[in-house]
Amino acid sequence: MTAYEGRNSVCKVERVMGRGMASPGSMIVDRKESHFAMPKIIPSDVKRRARFGAWLFALAQFGYPIIGNIAALAHLENRTLSILFRVVVALYAVAGLYLFRRIRLDPWRLGMLFIWACYLLRLSHDYFVDGIEGADYSMQYFIAGSVLPALALWKSDTFDQSRYAWAGFMTCSLGCAMSLVGDWLGAFGYSELTSTTGRLSTESLNPISLGHLAASGILCGAVLCEASTRRLRALLVFVMAGLLLVLLQTGSKGPAVALIFALAIWAVRRGHLIKILLVSVPIALLLSTFNELPLLSRISGAEEDLSTLERVVLLNDSLQQIVASPWVGSSSVELKSGHYPHNVFVEAAMALGIPLASMFVLIVSRGAMVGWHLIGTRSNLLGMLFVQSLIISVTSGSLYGSTLLWLCLILMFGMRTSLSTKNDRSLGDAAS
Repeated sequence: MTAYEGRNSVCKVERVMGRGMASPGSMIVDRKESHFAMPKIIPSDVKRRARFGAWLFALAQFGYPIIGNIAALAHLENRTLSILFRVVVALYAVAGLYLFRRIRLDPWRLGMLFIWACYLLRLSHDYFVDGIEGADYSMQYFIAGSVLPALALWKSDTFDQSRYAWAGFMTCSLGCAMSLVGDWLGAFGYSELTSTTGRLSTESLNPISLGHLAASGILCGAVLCEASTRRLRALLVFVMAGLLLVLLQTGSKGPAVALIFALAIWAVRRGHLIKILLVSVPIALLLSTFNELPLLSRISGAEEDLSTLERVVLLNDSLQQIVASPWVGSSSVELKSGHYPHNVFVEAAMALGIPLASMFVLIVSRGAMVGWHLIGTRSNLLGMLFVQSLIISVTSGSLYGSTLLWLCLILMFGMRTSLSTKNDRSLGDAAS
């Protein structure tokens, strides 16, 4: 067999031999292997499912800030656009559920289904029986934003790191760029939080959401830099610098901690520690001279941060509520304040009871093991985003709003096909 020339060229198979193979033109040969390696044959249906999954993942997790910015720029009612956006995401996911007919069952994702069913029962009880305000919104948000997209990704059963990273990077960059430019131009109008604290936000988007959006974009960009040309890498770094500026302007400590942890683990597992230090140390020294940046101001005044103190009180009240009803839970919110406790593990025990919360902890722990393995492979994006989602979940997350956590878990558990890993074990091997 003659050697293939060109590392990234792809060609259609003119003729497919063998029983049970697809028709001519329905398979694709990937020539990214070495000159003496056999070409990798990838069904075109797999690529279609990978494209679908990448954009569903990006829209479900990173798409709302774009809608929020549009609402703020046009001075429209945000709740209407938010509901419309969730409906679009849900319909997109339902289309995937219809198109991808096969579903492979495994114990970890079945455990997630059981947790979802019990949580939906709790939200239904809170709304119809206890009359808790906001329980209906939480239920709708959870179904449209997490459950349906996760089920569609489960049925697509395909992960292509390059497609997921590009879709996530472009969506995050667009949302952050709209926020930054709109704030500079004063197009968002009056925002009480921005006017009193200087943190980047709008009436539709809080600074924590924008901070996590910027952090996710940086993680996607870091993955893309690994396999890009020098010119493309320079462009990616330029955009990532803008994302870092958005993160600093939001003044959100949680997203900054999540980004640092995810990049540190990635650097150690992938052997990029020296490179990260060479880049991060000069940046840290430069930023230390700008004390007026909201994030640096909040870090220096952490002992006076009222929001942190309020969350400590909320967490303490939630723990007391768990003690009062440890077996089946009592409510999806802390009853004194009417808010979720900003920690998914505490919320799980409070809403579902300690036994089901223990099951949830076991599922997340298994996800952490899989994520740790994946960060050391060429499918490291999922592991890095999982680290970020885990930190979000324990610092400011809720069960109904932890879309990134649910989507990362559903993708990591049981995947068999990965277009981006040629010499590593498949995601299915990692999760089995």
